[in-house]
Amino acid sequence: MVWQRRRSQDSPERPSDDKILELLRDALGEIEPSLVEGCKIRDGRMVGPQGWGLAALPNHTDDPWHFDIGFILWPEPAVVPDCINGIGPPHERAAWMVRTWRETSGACLAEMLTRRGEYASHVDGSDSPGLPGWHSVVSKVFAYGSDPASNHALQAVLANGDVLREIAPQLVPALDRPAHNGIKVFCQRSPASAAAEVRVNGERHEAASQALAALPWPEVTAPAVARLYAVAVRPA
Repeated sequence: MVWQRRRSQDSPERPSDDKILELLRDALGEIEPSLVEGCKIRDGRMVGPQGWGLAALPNHTDDPWHFDIGFILWPEPAVVPDCINGIGPPHERAAWMVRTWRETSGACLAEMLTRRGEYASHVDGSDSPGLPGWHSVVSKVFAYGSDPASNHALQAVLANGDVLREIAPQLVPALDRPAHNGIKVFCQRSPASAAAEVRVNGERHEAASQALAALPWPEVTAPAVARLYAVAVRPA
């Protein structure tokens, strides 16, 4: 496996790469203990005996509490990346990142390893929520914020709407790998502002992000965030 190392951070409170991977290993083990049996962690990398790996990737921001995580699932050699902000008090931020990872890109990894339909959904290109021409694994929607009603309203749009289908004209041409394209879908709303982002294989895709932002999002009464993760696994 070829991994990039994440550059060092100045914050002494941020966990080391290996500690981050220990937290992710434990989170994955909570939902599927057999997956992490025999895992080895060293130098910011974790290697599983079933032919997969996980790594702390270079932080593409100046925020020490922004985490870039990627997995490899052989025989595909490419890293499937995700990036997550740790929020809350400093002592809770790494745990928050782990929870978000477990519910989204980590759930996709667990599903791709087990193939039981328990952790994420398998969606064919002909299915209405899917990406035309691709078989995809799609996580559930993870939403959070201070107001449950606002969280639920935002979550419902991603969970019940055909969001991937709606942004497919912009998104599908950006899937430049023959398999295992990682897709992050993120939206944030407040009474006074809105943000939307789609990342494909770790890079922000402007056209898809604009298409996501243009969808009919609900009004909220407090700041709320919703995200999902998908892997375009193979051409359908």
